[in-house]
Amino acid sequence: MEMTIAIFVFSLIILVSVSTFASIASVRNKTRGIQRNIETSGSAMELMAKTIRMSNLLSSDDSGFNKQEIHMYNNSQGKCISYRFSDGNLQMNDIPTPAKSEECSDGTLSYDDDDYADLARGVSGGFNIIKTDTGSNPPIIGRATILIVAGDQKIQTSVSFRDYLGIIIPESQP
Repeated sequence: MEMTIAIFVFSLIILVSVSTFASIASVRNKTRGIQRNIETSGSAMELMAKTIRMSNLLSSDDSGFNKQEIHMYNNSQGKCISYRFSDGNLQMNDIPTPAKSEECSDGTLSYDDDDYADLARGVSGGFNIIKTDTGSNPPIIGRATILIVAGDQKIQTSVSFRDYLGIIIPESQP
């Protein structure tokens, strides 16, 4: 009888230990996954910020918050670039230079869904766009705010565009 009680107590201790270890391992794996998503999202955000800084002719249908897709002409690469949030992924598409750079953002250029590449998986987010307006008083320098949500963590940055000819640099200067 004492032996049976001892085996039962020992089995109960082993069962509690194994379940505790399993739950710790599960939490650790989830934490690593979230950390990986945050690191990937941070790298993607740095790439997007650099691309936006070197671009002009930004478009997202219109100005406003929580746009899911933006298009621009990247001056340094000579390409049309598009970023979007789709199906829980942050994606990028680049198209070699069209006949006119304005085609990147005026709706005449078609971005094929099959050509988008995933920059970060398991994320959501949006873009807040304020377009450059040289005709307003005072003139407005355009900017984009990028928000990426990875798990319950949010990463955000704002980037000014370089299409401010006539605002900071007079148009008569080269």
